[in-house]
Amino acid sequence: MVPEMYRKFLVPIDGSALSAVAAKKAVELAGLLSSEIRFLHVIDSRTVQALELTGVDMITVDERVTNIANAYLNEVVRHAEGSKIKAHREIRRGLPAEEILESIKEHGVDLVVMASRGLTGARRAMMGSTTEEVLRLSPVPVLVVR
Repeated sequence: MVPEMYRKFLVPIDGSALSAVAAKKAVELAGLLSSEIRFLHVIDSRTVQALELTGVDMITVDERVTNIANAYLNEVVRHAEGSKIKAHREIRRGLPAEEILESIKEHGVDLVVMASRGLTGARRAMMGSTTEEVLRLSPVPVLVVR
């Protein structure tokens, strides 16, 4: 019998190769536990703010980053559904760790499955700053894939 506490997974994805590996691992685990998955992509507000300073057309930038996020989400949701996993998708805007933590609370998540690091500019030696912050502040277990 599967513990009820691992029925809802949250899988943050950012388009990095490692987040794709984490998504695949989450699908495998969800299949074993008959769990559902919420895939989350956070459009980092710091990146958007930096682009605003360059004078680029922000409507075009927003459309482009939203289209990229949708492409990432479509791919992982298609994989999950192909494996008979109930999958949800979500795009949020803000600081990634904060938005991940909010999504955990809002959706009653039991387990977070995420990459040890993603597409951040300044990479930490072992673990990305977003993952580290989620690990420290998450009210639920976090499975880190490396």
